Amino acid sequence: MPRHTSLWLVILVGTIGCGDDSTGLEECGETVTLSVNTDVTPEFMWSPSCLISGVTVADAADRATWIVEHPDNRNTIAPPVVYGRQPAGTIRLAGVTPLQSGFSYTVTLFRVDRSTGQVLVEALAEAGFTP
Repeated sequence: MPRHTSLWLVILVGTIGCGDDSTGLEECGETVTLSVNTDVTPEFMWSPSCLISGVTVADAADRATWIVEHPDNRNTIAPPVVYGRQPAGTIRLAGVTPLQSGFSYTVTLFRVDRSTGQVLVEALAEAGFTP
């Protein structure tokens, strides 16, 4: 096999792992605990510290105020995520709508599950908060 072909195979194999090599984290399993710090700008944390594919924030009428996700359905978003700050490698699908103090919002984390051989995007955790 020509040398340059071997190099490409090594690079390809190195990029197909479960985690994101830059963070050292694994993809989230089926259960995480989500918390929200609303001291200034909402900050979303989850435990265990693992990778997800998207974050959605919606108001009480279920209108999206902010949505970010990985464009290729990959779990690459690590905690913490701060409302309005787009994580690296993601696309913004909605927002950033300013949050209103005293109003209720819901944050939902999503992950991509490929365990069945198909790409399944599923809600992983949800929490309500009031800034």
